[in-house]
Amino acid sequence: MKKEINPTRIGIFVVGAIALTVGAVIVFGSGRFFTEKETYISFFEGSVFGLNQGASVNCRGVRIGSVTNIKLLSEPGEMKIYIAVLYEIEPKRFHVRGGRPAFDHPDDRLDQLTEYGLRANLEQQSMLTRQMMIVLDFHPDTEIKLAEIQTKYPEIPTIKSGMQELMESLEKLPLQEIGNSIRDALKG
Repeated sequence: MKKEINPTRIGIFVVGAIALTVGAVIVFGSGRFFTEKETYISFFEGSVFGLNQGASVNCRGVRIGSVTNIKLLSEPGEMKIYIAVLYEIEPKRFHVRGGRPAFDHPDDRLDQLTEYGLRANLEQQSMLTRQMMIVLDFHPDTEIKLAEIQTKYPEIPTIKSGMQELMESLEKLPLQEIGNSIRDALKG
């Protein structure tokens, strides 16, 4: 006793499966597949230990993007290494007054934002795990330091993190002289 195949049931099953798949992509993907993203690059001087692909890109605590790639670049003939970090920003998450996205047209707006002091730096996301994130913020009193490397991505200049500045100032301290002065004071 063989039952006949009902094409209507098969059609309903296929349409239902497709609808469930599309619904799952929208729900679990939170619509991220359909958001517009712009890719930017920044070149960092020091170590980026703790920065990983997928790390957050924030502006004043608001997540506006994520890191997509980290590369080491070397200049031939020089012993200089650049750390290139590529990240995507969702332009619609960062607006200027009037409702227009700040990163609406990357080539036009980025120059203006850079002049106003837009800089990228590294900050610790977690003290426990030592994971890092990129923070974009305005620092109008800093110079614009761009790596002179041709890429197809717009570059956002970087500044040193607070930890890098602290380490540099500690390196400049005359520790030998301070130690000698303390030793002489204790002898006296």
